[in-house]
Amino acid sequence: MFNDLVNEIDRAKQNNNNVVVAISGFGGSGKTTLTNKLIEHYGLIDGQVVHLDNFIIDHAEGDGTLGGYDWNRLEGVLQDIRDGKRLYYQVYDWPNDALTDWYIDEPLPSIVIVEGIRLLQPRLLTYFDVRVWIDCPVDVATQRGKQRDSENKSDPDFDLATHLKKWDEVWVPKDKNYFSEYHPEELANFIYNC
Repeated sequence: MFNDLVNEIDRAKQNNNNVVVAISGFGGSGKTTLTNKLIEHYGLIDGQVVHLDNFIIDHAEGDGTLGGYDWNRLEGVLQDIRDGKRLYYQVYDWPNDALTDWYIDEPLPSIVIVEGIRLLQPRLLTYFDVRVWIDCPVDVATQRGKQRDSENKSDPDFDLATHLKKWDEVWVPKDKNYFSEYHPEELANFIYNC
């Protein structure tokens, strides 16, 4: 499966100076794991990957299915990529729900990976040469995401119980609504099984 995806990316690379690969799936589906494999395969550095988590607003809550992300700011970065400009944007600080005073500032690689939830939507499709949907049932992805967050949120001031509750009350319902409204598996041109 991974080799098939690499072949798909390499085919796209034959026709483009910069190939943009979108990796999307439910929270906890394995987007970061797959992204890290591609980083290693193509010799990228993490700063050359556009993580949607840097475009969060309101702790990824917000109104509506797509609420919680600054899609306009992301689209500006995607337009810069299309125009061949450097990757340059501010990073999101989760504890303070604000943009930091430091930036991603990296040369544009020939392959740019953009990873995050709900990326496959009509507004953004033209920016992506390869559109990957990670096919992972929402209940499996949710369990993985909760486990990951439980292991990674070690700050004693962090309210883990409230954070995990948001999975059930905010993020999973948004994922389910997104799937039924946008059918990302149909917008993808590559399905990656988790």
